[in-house]
Amino acid sequence: MKCRLKKLALYAFSNEHMATRTVNFAKMSMFLNAIIALGKIGIGVYSLSLFICVNGFYNVGIMLAKYIAVKGSNEQEQRKYYKYVGLIIFVTSALYMVYCANMAINGKANVNFDLITALTIATFTFVEIGIAFYGIFKARKINNLSLEAIKRTTFVTARISLVLTQAALLGISEIENAARYCGWTGLFFGGMAVISGLHMIAYSKREVLIEKENTC
Repeated sequence: MKCRLKKLALYAFSNEHMATRTVNFAKMSMFLNAIIALGKIGIGVYSLSLFICVNGFYNVGIMLAKYIAVKGSNEQEQRKYYKYVGLIIFVTSALYMVYCANMAINGKANVNFDLITALTIATFTFVEIGIAFYGIFKARKINNLSLEAIKRTTFVTARISLVLTQAALLGISEIENAARYCGWTGLFFGGMAVISGLHMIAYSKREVLIEKENTC
C-alpha cells in the first residue's frame, strides 16, 4: 500500500512525470471542450444566435487541434503535428475573423440575451478560460513541441472565449451596437490567433530546414 502511494505521489508531483501529466490533462480537457462546444451550439440554437453557434464550431476546431497535438510520440512526429495544429488554428481563426468582420461592419448578430441565457454563456466561458489557463500553467516549463502546441491552443481558446464573455455582458446590459463591439473584439483576438497559427507553421518549417542542414 505504501509503495503504491509513493508511486502515485511521484507521478503526481515529480518533475520527471510533468510532461506525461500535462498530456494526460490535455486529453481529459478535450472531453470538457467537447461538452462546452456542444453546450455553446445548443445555447446558440435555443437563443437563435448564429454568433454563439460560430463560437461553438470554433471550439470544435480547437478540440481537433488539441487532439492532433498529443499524437506525436517522437520529435519528428511532434514537429509534423505542430505544423498541423498551426494550420488548424490559422484556418479556423481566419474563418472566425470573416464572420466577426461582418458583425463589425453590419452590426447584424443576435447578442441580446435574457438573463438566464447570458449567465449560462458566462458560466461556460469562465469554465473554459479556467481550463485554458490551468493548461498553460501546467505546460509552462516543459520544452516539448506537443506541449507547446497544447499551450498555443489553450491561449487561443482563452482569448476567443473573452469575446463570447463580452457578448454575454453586453447582452445583459442591452447596450446599443453590441454586435459591432463584439465583432471588433473578435477581429482583434481572431487576428492574434491567426498570427499564432502562422508562427507555428513557420517555426515547424524552420526546424525541418535546420534538421536537413545538420544531416548534410
